[in-house]
Amino acid sequence: MEDQIYASLIKGVRKPKHKRALFLCGAAGTGKTTTRNKFIHDANLKTTYVMLNFDEIWIQLRNHSNTSEIYERIVKRVISEGYSFVYDGTCRRTHTILNRMSYLKTQGYEITLGIVYASLDKVLDRLEKRTYQPLKLDIGKQIYYHVTSSIEKIMKSDIPDEVFLYDNTLQTKLIFHRKSKKVYCNLDNSKFYFDVSEYC
Repeated sequence: MEDQIYASLIKGVRKPKHKRALFLCGAAGTGKTTTRNKFIHDANLKTTYVMLNFDEIWIQLRNHSNTSEIYERIVKRVISEGYSFVYDGTCRRTHTILNRMSYLKTQGYEITLGIVYASLDKVLDRLEKRTYQPLKLDIGKQIYYHVTSSIEKIMKSDIPDEVFLYDNTLQTKLIFHRKSKKVYCNLDNSKFYFDVSEYC
């Protein structure tokens, strides 16, 4: 089953000369999936890529007890074989994410970070209406608070080459972009997990 999933993920994906790793992070219910295409477009990812999303793989392995281990092996295999990829997850285990980003740098990857925010009331409303990838509201709250308290650590690190922040409370809105020394800010009435104005 693992080999079948891996084969489906890399189908039609070419190994690029210039490797890109895009990390799309945010609490469950913030709208990462709906923001994904805009993030990929904004990041100017022109090469084909592997989509790495734990929930999507979990659905295929619904009755498997080692889903996390299988997912991790797939991620490592994608990296070792040199594919560009988009990693879509909460990223609440910031230490693990930062270690992975650091390793990717040693493997010649350019790192792009996207973080998606939505207000807690909007997140809970979305989770309550979800039929695909259902999640209990109390768990959704825990994830939200965990992401709120930890996600800035990734933002503060000097590992990502480029950073995009989105407020997706009403619709996807880019509120911050940083690449090299160039910074773009559009904070009009927008909120986030942390005070973005400190980076503007």
